[in-house]
Amino acid sequence: MPTYEHSPMFALLVEAPVELTPLYAVLAGLHQAMSGKPVGTCVISCHQISGALHHLGFEAEPIAACATLYRTTGTFTEVSEVGVWKRPPILRLDGTTTGHMVVWTPSFAQLIDPTLVQDPTLYALAARDPVYSIPVSVEVSTDRVEVLRTRPVVALDERLHASWLLLPEWTEVMNTVLDGPEGTAATLGGLVLAADALVALRHLGHERDLTQLSELYPQLGALLAGRRQLPPLPAQVPPELLHD
Repeated sequence: MPTYEHSPMFALLVEAPVELTPLYAVLAGLHQAMSGKPVGTCVISCHQISGALHHLGFEAEPIAACATLYRTTGTFTEVSEVGVWKRPPILRLDGTTTGHMVVWTPSFAQLIDPTLVQDPTLYALAARDPVYSIPVSVEVSTDRVEVLRTRPVVALDERLHASWLLLPEWTEVMNTVLDGPEGTAATLGGLVLAADALVALRHLGHERDLTQLSELYPQLGALLAGRRQLPPLPAQVPPELLHD
């Protein structure tokens, strides 16, 4: 990942519709943590996002997928893929996989791909402009059956487009990545993201009017007001996350 002092996602928080600010706050926290670090496995990232949204009172579901990136010029169209769709994903001993994963959140009618930057074209662009490394989201249906039978498409700029084929039948295979310490990292990471999102939203409330949030999302409103609390983080790092 490129190195940036502040994630470009924080600028989007100021401009986003009020109803999307909780989602963007979670994504901004994740993207800020990724600065200057290797692009993590999509499985852990997606489960961290999903876990954070659940803590804040929203529905979210990680789903196996294959992303396709289209780069069009005046003379040709270049196509590349992140993940696989012709055959089941392979899980390697180091915890990486040939598959890909995204998050569907019916609470916000969005499909989120936090690691599309793994695509070589986006990765090269992100080295010059970190905005190309931010999690990508596209508006989708709130109905799961409808989402699974469509192929969402989004324009990343005037020449780049991305689309997704959702493969829920492979989600369970992808989730085996979490059988080891990665599962603990995903669970705790989701809790940390939720806590960071609350901090970001409280600060954002000084920049714009977010009073509508409590009416839209009562559980989030109770967390922001301190009437409810997130589960506590462990006092020490779990042993399985410690490295020699």
